[in-house]
Amino acid sequence: RDAMHVGDLLDTDIKGAINYQMQAIWIRDPQTKNPGNVIPNYEISEIPDLLKIINKLNKKKPNF
Repeated sequence: RDAMHVGDLLDTDIKGAINYQMQAIWIRDPQTKNPGNVIPNYEISEIPDLLKIINKLNKKKPNF
């Protein structure tokens, strides 16, 4: 799972990424709640948080 998809729409962006077995990262408005029908791997409220996730995932990846 070396691919990730970042999107702001749960029913299209995030659901589509999950269907293709990608890491799904939802950029959400801070006032928006997830109704629970689609569960992203990560939730962020601003783009700079994306770098933290990428760094975290890179640390878990084995070096060959």
